[in-house]
Amino acid sequence: MTKEFVKSKKNKLRCCVSFYNWLNQTFTDQILFKNKKSELLYLSKAYAAGEVTVPTELEVIMQNEAEYLIRGHYDNIDGDDELSNLFNRSQGKSDKNLV
Repeated sequence: MTKEFVKSKKNKLRCCVSFYNWLNQTFTDQILFKNKKSELLYLSKAYAAGEVTVPTELEVIMQNEAEYLIRGHYDNIDGDDELSNLFNRSQGKSDKNLV
């Protein structure tokens, strides 16, 4: 769910920001420099699963914002009911677009 949120946010960025991110990812060497152990553990699991991209600082911020907003929306009784309805409606479908 957070990946879809971040993807939609990235699509709404201004052209100059998108172009700058594309330039950085295409023409610079991706260097992994992280100080937080939690980020390192997440990245090591992702890399072990075959992930090869290094998220930019903007993507990390957007991911954290997405998780915060989703928790704020669904971390209550009404949100729990809404999530269970979405999961029930998405049963049997190969992609979970409703969720």
